[in-house]
Amino acid sequence: MLVKNKENKFSGIVYTKTLKEAIKLKKENLTLSHFVIDDIITFSPDMSIATAEKYLINSSQEVFPVLKNGRVLGIVSRGFLLKAIHGQLFSSDKDTFISRERIKPKVIKYLNRLKQHLPEEIIEKLKNLGKVAKELGYRAYLVGGIVRDIVMNRTNLDVDILVEGDARKLAKEFAKRYGYKVNIYGEFLTAQVILSENEKWDFATARTEFYEYPGAYPKVRKATLKEDLYRRDFTINTLAIEITEDNFGNLIDYFNGLKDIKDKVIRILKQLSFIEDPIRILRAVRFAGRFNFKLGKTTERLLKLAIDEEILKVAPTHRVNQELRYIFNEDKVLEIINLMNKYKILHQLIPEYRHAKERIMILTKIKELITTYKLVFNFEADREFLYLNALLYHLPFEYSYKFLEKYGFSGKKGLFEEFFNIKDRLKKVPEKDSQLYKLIKNVDKNVLIFISAYYDLNLPERILRILDKERERKFILNGNDLIDIGLKPSPKFRKILDEIFEKYLDNKLESKEEALNYIKSKYKEEIKKC
Repeated sequence: MLVKNKENKFSGIVYTKTLKEAIKLKKENLTLSHFVIDDIITFSPDMSIATAEKYLINSSQEVFPVLKNGRVLGIVSRGFLLKAIHGQLFSSDKDTFISRERIKPKVIKYLNRLKQHLPEEIIEKLKNLGKVAKELGYRAYLVGGIVRDIVMNRTNLDVDILVEGDARKLAKEFAKRYGYKVNIYGEFLTAQVILSENEKWDFATARTEFYEYPGAYPKVRKATLKEDLYRRDFTINTLAIEITEDNFGNLIDYFNGLKDIKDKVIRILKQLSFIEDPIRILRAVRFAGRFNFKLGKTTERLLKLAIDEEILKVAPTHRVNQELRYIFNEDKVLEIINLMNKYKILHQLIPEYRHAKERIMILTKIKELITTYKLVFNFEADREFLYLNALLYHLPFEYSYKFLEKYGFSGKKGLFEEFFNIKDRLKKVPEKDSQLYKLIKNVDKNVLIFISAYYDLNLPERILRILDKERERKFILNGNDLIDIGLKPSPKFRKILDEIFEKYLDNKLESKEEALNYIKSKYKEEIKKC
């Protein structure tokens, strides 16, 4: 179906299949703008068949509108072009539109690339698995992020196996033959083989999914490789490498994933992708930020429309939690948060959210301090608390608490309470380091990182200096030193050591010798009595 704008010029195309899917999802009230594909290839009337053939090779598009000055002259189908190229007659109306399932994949010899990116022992294990698959009459494939990252020259050793056959049976036989442990998950047609404590392979039976309503859990049934890959979120995640013995190392690309990786584009496979599974909104910006990719034209428009429909509100909250955790632990977390702001995703999750320059500064400072605390104190910061708080700090604690409860972050409540308490006490920052130390000495380092980023000025440096000196405290003076100069052990030792440390913080004492002389002078009468 061709769609025109108010000026009677071509705007895009809509597939009948997509409209039927929308009706199944009970979304028949959505406007056509949710279904229009507008980033498509169009032909001019004077284009040669040879030129058109090049587009066929590099595109999975089914129909090609023929335009002149923005106006539609007609359409040419993939089927018609293929028959014209091969000198065949156009025989039936059924060939006018070719479904995506009938597209033939690109198959590339990828064994050498596989060997470059995976350790030899993993290659051998995959070959062993491929032999077992062939014996069972199955076909097995490496799929998911590991394939995408091999193509992109990125390190990834998380092995996901897709099986045309019974993944549970293959996993069980593979584990039995080579002495591995296996867990079978019958309900989901999946299994996990435990090769060692740190090496676990996930197995899944090729399947298709359909959604009864937006945000619903998908219903599944067994399917082919093509059908399984078609249910994936983005084209860059649809690549597969066959590991079956006869075809080991062949990369299979049905949906132009290789081209989109080369072009640095995040592209959905179906018009209703974000409606079917709203979590894909978060995944789209996560991958775009991680890889410095852009959203495809139609993908971006449909994402914005889904946000306008507030579709994230029907997403399972535990899955939102999972995606947010992934985002907060990404190296490119700032870039991802900026994209979440750009597309108003944060405003949907946090209705009172506002993206100010101050927040950008805090987020940037947090990332710097996470690295600093790791290097200086070998401290692994709680990135989830820090970045969550950076998004929520402007709200009353009661609202933050509701957000934490709703999205499964209630375990962070204690850190949030500690932040709100110290924030009030630090409205006026003490001038002396010793006074500041009294305020922060029992505060969690995660809260100190956020406080440092929140107040900025010279507070980060002061807190770092205090923590560094606190780490050295036992080397400055201890109870044995007090006994050595003649003092009798008593509860007063703690008070003396605290006093010395506070003077050390304020640079009034700079060495152990100065500290001992100070004590000898101040407590000389008590020393005489001992």
